[in-house]
Amino acid sequence: MLEIIGSTLTLLMSQIPINVDIIKHMDWMKNFASNHTVRTKNAAKLFMKLWLNTYMRCKSSLSVCEDLINNLQAALGSLADEESEETPALKIVNELTVDTFIECVTNTIKLLLDNIDWMINRIRSEYEVLTYAGGSGLERKKIKLADKERSVCCQLCVLISLMEELCNVKVSIGLSKSVIENILSLYISLNLLTKYFILRSSKVNPAFEKARFEEVVKLTARKLYPAWSKFILFIEQNQMVEIENVQTKKKNSSVLKNKVLKETRSIPKVVHEMERFTKSIIQLSNKTNCNLARYIGPGITRDFRIKHLRDEMQKNKSLDTTTQSDDNISEHLSTIHEDEETGEESASSEEESPPRKKSKA
Repeated sequence: MLEIIGSTLTLLMSQIPINVDIIKHMDWMKNFASNHTVRTKNAAKLFMKLWLNTYMRCKSSLSVCEDLINNLQAALGSLADEESEETPALKIVNELTVDTFIECVTNTIKLLLDNIDWMINRIRSEYEVLTYAGGSGLERKKIKLADKERSVCCQLCVLISLMEELCNVKVSIGLSKSVIENILSLYISLNLLTKYFILRSSKVNPAFEKARFEEVVKLTARKLYPAWSKFILFIEQNQMVEIENVQTKKKNSSVLKNKVLKETRSIPKVVHEMERFTKSIIQLSNKTNCNLARYIGPGITRDFRIKHLRDEMQKNKSLDTTTQSDDNISEHLSTIHEDEETGEESASSEEESPPRKKSKA
């Protein structure tokens, strides 16, 4: 019943023109999320779906998704090394609704990535038409095409930052699949856009520079990839714990184990798309003589486990060194203490023993 009501309300909200009334309605929904809670998951899903759809229709930013992800980090825990900036607390985000809101956020990001794929295919078709078209108005069409390229890159920058924050959320095994599939869709879009700029650019005209594509590559390599690496290591550790717990249960252990393993089945596909993206960036760099590959680096897609192991070894080594130094200090102090006690005993024995009489010559 709630699904029918939600679909009806979403359809009605999409028909309302963007004016002062709908802005007031959106502000009311934000106030409700900040100061109230809901009792059921279905009600939370309905509310969040209406709020996200209304906000994306009226605003060009994704600040609602950012606030929601930051509140999810506060509720579930964060994998980030640095603490994020303080965001408005949403009372609607609690232990009952976190799973529902993660699903809503991932579905929204998937829709945005599908729109970006459509836009990339559209600008590629327009570019192919321009290469064979002539006549008047050609320069004006090229300017419009460059504006669309810049718009796609700006939207990708926002989504990359959003996915970085989402990868820092300590999601459970059952919800990691949707996050991994979003990462897969994002890298597919990045590969599609890189292939387009390989076709579009040359040494004389590196078209990606005006479109801010370099910023997309930089954010992907320096922000998204480290967050993705930590997320995968966190999921694999939870997966090992879950499999050990499943093996202790005799009833339906194989079914539960397969269900756990199914959650991370898309990880090899993500690694494959990351490698394709790296090769495409190197190809674009070679074609234009612009060193975009400096952001990627060699072997960036497969070294996160090695890096994690190296970090753990360094931590253990530092702990061993600290422990060894503490042991040496304690041994040195005990030796000094023993020497002091020995000195005190010898001094006391000398004081207690009477002086010897001199023998007569």
